[in-house]
Amino acid sequence: MPNPGETAQTFFTSLENLTEEQFTGILESNIDQSLIPVFAEYAQGIFTEVDEEVLSGLVHLMVMAYLVKSHESGPLAPAQA
Repeated sequence: MPNPGETAQTFFTSLENLTEEQFTGILESNIDQSLIPVFAEYAQGIFTEVDEEVLSGLVHLMVMAYLVKSHESGPLAPAQA
């Protein structure tokens, strides 16, 4: 059984071959949109002296961490058309 680091690496590798549309489908299927402002508010509360570009990067990292954790229980499915 792979360890969490191996599982995360496999997940990131699988993302490299996705189109933007496929990646968007994974986001839409696996991230409740109500989480994004919560992540943004949290990042802004911790890093009060950084610009929007940095905050956006932090939110992106939080979303990716959420996806990695979600992927640990099984492959993430894209949104159904």
